[in-house]
Amino acid sequence: MKKATCVHFINKATNSVLLAHQQRKIIGLKGYGGKLEDGESAIDSTVREIPVETGGIVFDPKDLVPVGIIDFYNGTEEEVPFGSPSFRVLFYNCYTFTGTAVSTDEMKDPWFYLFDSIPVEELVRGDEEFLFKLLAEDLTKGWMRRTSDLKTVIDAHFEPAFIEDLVL
Repeated sequence: MKKATCVHFINKATNSVLLAHQQRKIIGLKGYGGKLEDGESAIDSTVREIPVETGGIVFDPKDLVPVGIIDFYNGTEEEVPFGSPSFRVLFYNCYTFTGTAVSTDEMKDPWFYLFDSIPVEELVRGDEEFLFKLLAEDLTKGWMRRTSDLKTVIDAHFEPAFIEDLVL
């Protein structure tokens, strides 16, 4: 199972979140982060990935607030049996940061979207089922099964989590 992180940079003054389109796989709007490399912690991965993906956001790792952990199964039950997720993703919110995000080789069209006007139809398919809980800091854990092309949600389950649950 691959492990990854995803950070939502949130401007509380404007009630908005920074989202962008992934360049390599045009699958929809998402937060920032990436896969952990061998022996790397979630924080180390996030510190490594954010400058590459944002091109200008600066943050202190101590300001990352864990808000969710979700197992993603990308494929049918026959392709990816339960118990063997394709990815386990630890989600963070970050409220204190400086700099500006720009289009990079990794992500394009960064924009702060007001919470009540996030273009749900542009999100990675299925993310609308948990994104607003994470943005509200409702600690969440669960799983989602999508088709291999990530275009269709097959099924999903989310429930409240405790901070102790939010560990990769």
